[in-house]
Amino acid sequence: MPIQMWHTPDCPQYVIMQINWESGSRRVKEQDAWAKEVFPAAHARLQQATAALPPGIAAHHSSTL
Repeated sequence: MPIQMWHTPDCPQYVIMQINWESGSRRVKEQDAWAKEVFPAAHARLQQATAALPPGIAAHHSSTL
């Protein structure tokens, strides 16, 4: 059952919700930035390691990593 709540701008509960929303949004942006930096570097290291394997060892490469 949907519930709708109304808060005045100075309501303490509303202020806490706003802080939590902003904090969550900031964490998501930080995680996105981290992933954009880390995953391409990890993929490049994986490609280098795969290329260094001796011939005859099965290795799977996917360009979607």
